[in-house]
Amino acid sequence: MGKQDHFPLKADDSEVSSIQSQEQNIFLKIFYNLRGLILYSLGIFTYSFGNLLFMYIVKNYQVSSFEILFWASFIMLFSFFIHSQIAGQDLLDIKVGFKKFLICRILFGTMNDGLLYLSYNYLTYSKATTIQFGGSFIVPFLSYYFLGDKIQKEHLIFIFLGFLGILFMVQPFKDESNTQSKSSSEIELLGSFIALGAALTGAFILIFIRKLQNSGLHFTVVPVYYALGNIIMQPILGYFLFNQDQNNTKIAGHDWILILSFIGIGFNLYISNIFFTLAFNYANPSAISIVQYVAMPITFLQDLLIFGNVPKSMEIIGAALILLSNLAIAFHEYKSKKE
Repeated sequence: MGKQDHFPLKADDSEVSSIQSQEQNIFLKIFYNLRGLILYSLGIFTYSFGNLLFMYIVKNYQVSSFEILFWASFIMLFSFFIHSQIAGQDLLDIKVGFKKFLICRILFGTMNDGLLYLSYNYLTYSKATTIQFGGSFIVPFLSYYFLGDKIQKEHLIFIFLGFLGILFMVQPFKDESNTQSKSSSEIELLGSFIALGAALTGAFILIFIRKLQNSGLHFTVVPVYYALGNIIMQPILGYFLFNQDQNNTKIAGHDWILILSFIGIGFNLYISNIFFTLAFNYANPSAISIVQYVAMPITFLQDLLIFGNVPKSMEIIGAALILLSNLAIAFHEYKSKKE
């Protein structure tokens, strides 16, 4: 045997370079996904505090949800407009094929915000937010119809469990013999249906976002039109659907707490949207979809600590079913795309 047999075989430089390149790509992929998940978590955290500020206004001032969105959208519009100009974006440069999806995104976005914030007037913060997550169960069917995606058999099982969770949350067949309890149940039922409306419009928004992914628009462009849509649509929704006059806002006497709250919600929408958008630039959407459901237990904790709302046993069961079914769908999607 020759002397070379006593030494391990040495890989050539191209093989070593290829292995190092693969290891570096794996490291960068993990790093960027982690950065995206952190950014999305920050977005959830920021957005939840904006909702708490909204709840504070509703409980302490005679101001409707439509009025809050109307005034806060001016701050959001101003912030994103300045940002878009700094980024050198032409707000009118939108491809013809994507204009209809942008219009639909604006219309459904304004309805989603109006309905979700209106449901806070009838439900606890955590219950309204949890019911809105039920919209994710409609997305596979909308994706099948509008995008041609296949509906997985496993999804149907998870969707059924999630639907049971919504029934536990809404409790539409609850029988109340006491007159006062019956009136309270009717108010909660109304709020639940409003929150379901927000869930449905939210599901359509996800479809339009996917349609707009190939539009080449800078992330500041859509929020500019979205904020402008809120300024136009919220007074219309408030006045014609719920007979609420936009001029009833109680800012007489220069109530700076109320004014600062409007400004705070507007900046909150601006900052949280930036976090959400940047997150999708780094992380896999299927991985992000798992993280977003962290918002559910956070809302229950905030509702308990800040507003003292203790969830009912049926609501806890319903929320658990919705959370688990959503996580199962998201994890199944993530696993299938990874393979």
